[in-house]
Formats: sequence, C-alpha cells, structure tokens
Amino acid sequence: TLLLSSLSYSQKHSVFGGNIEVTQISSNQFIMSASVQIDSFNVTSMAINTFDNATDTFVKTFTISLDSSAIIPLRYQTHSIDTIYVNYLSDTFNLSNNPNGYYFTNNEFTRISNVNNFFHGDYLFTCQIPNPAILAGNTNPRFSNFHDSLHIIINEIRNLNFSCFDSDGDSLKYSFIHPYDAFYSIGTGSRPFNLISFRPAYNLLNLFGPAGIGSINANNGFTSIKAIQFGKFTLAVRCEEFRNGIKIGEVYRDITFCSNIVFSSIEENNLIDKTKVFPNPNNGN
Repeated sequence: TLLLSSLSYSQKHSVFGGNIEVTQISSNQFIMSASVQIDSFNVTSMAINTFDNATDTFVKTFTISLDSSAIIPLRYQTHSIDTIYVNYLSDTFNLSNNPNGYYFTNNEFTRISNVNNFFHGDYLFTCQIPNPAILAGNTNPRFSNFHDSLHIIINEIRNLNFSCFDSDGDSLKYSFIHPYDAFYSIGTGSRPFNLISFRPAYNLLNLFGPAGIGSINANNGFTSIKAIQFGKFTLAVRCEEFRNGIKIGEVYRDITFCSNIVFSSIEENNLIDKTKVFPNPNNGN
C-alpha cells in the first residue's frame, strides 16, 4: 500500500504541487490561472501578490477563485493506488505598464511532509511576465496537463512530460531548479521567498539520491527520473521564455512524486479442487 500522508502547519493546507501562469488578453488586462494538486481539500480561492521584477517592490494583491476540480488517480499501470485532487482557479486583473515587468507569488500552502530529498518548508507558487506594453503582448508558456500518476516504481525509469506551449512562439528553455520556500517579507525590498534546504546526499545533480536518475532535456522539457528508495521526492522545473534572445518571462512547476515497490509475482493457492458449493442448483442462498 502506498501511504500518502499530509500534515497541516499553522493552518496551511499541504499540497503535492502546482503552478500559476498569466495570459494577456488586452493591453493592461490579464488572466491569472492556477493549478493546485492537493490530497483532500478544495482550494476555493488564492491571494496573488504582485511585485516589480527589478526592485522587488510590492505592487498589489488580487484574488483568484475556484473554477473546477478534477481527480488524478495515483496508479501503477492500470491499478489505482490512491487519488489526488487538482483544483483549477482563475480570474482577471489589471496592471500598469512597467519597463521592469512583474512577478507573482502565493504563499498560502505548506509542502507535503516527510519528503526524502528536501527538508519541510512552505510552498510557493510563482511566475514572471515582462512589461505589459511589450510589442505584440505576451502570455506565459503553459505547462502540459498534469501527469496521470504521481507514482514511480523503485529502480524503474519513468519518462515525464514537462513541456510547455507558448502561444506567442517565443523560444523556451527548461531546467531543474532548487524549489522555493515561501517565507514572507512584503515591503522589505527583497524577494519574498528563499530556497528550501536539501537533505544530506541530495542536490540538483542528485535529486533522487546517489544511483538515482534525474535528467531534463533543456529544449523540450522531457524528463527521466528513477528512485532507488521508497518515499516521496520533490521535483521543480522552470520554463523560461526568450524573445529575440532576451528573457521576458518564466513559469515554474513544483511536484512531489511517490515511489513504491511493486512485487513482480504473487503466490496463489488454488482451492478450486477442494471447494464444494451446495445446494446445486440453488436460489441464491
């Protein structure tokens, strides 16, 4: 049995992962969208904080609301082991032109506890956009749908798709990054987050530990992972977008996968030759 447990710290709900992204719909109007993977709780709203991308100056807070929810089965092949909810939220907002561009954060959640490769911390949703006045506008790259299972088998390579679609045709670059920890300090002139701490023997080159595998294709976001230990492993992927060779924005997806051993065979006792059913025929009793 794969046990997926979560604890609540300081009234924050634990999440397995997610991301936020921005769509520009007119000169200064945008849609903020969020996808939140959580084990049992409906996220009805999220507060999004806006900052100047160069000075880290706080600009405004707006709220996005729940649109719909879906259930993802945690499974091995066709066998369902557990389920997880994905909540989708969105709303429109306005921003003034700003040569520095903006970034957005949400820090209302904590991470799933007892992850193998990182110490516990809070969870940060974040993304970045350029000046709203950029020629032809800009919309963040959009990640593919969530993987149909967060379950990985010990010592088996699993191939994952973290690719994004960019409606503007910008160049995209993918990389593993150090996940963020969402301590908050609005108004201090610094970014309101830092990095969550790796556990011993883990780092960006050893996300799944020595002898494990964690690799990503920088051009298309296709990823291969392999765990050699039972437990939970966090993986964070950044997709940066470039226009005319200049970085103009980025999105970030942070997900926790669960590894387990699947037995290759089961010894069965054949009792059919020792079984008698009576009366035969019968009326169902």
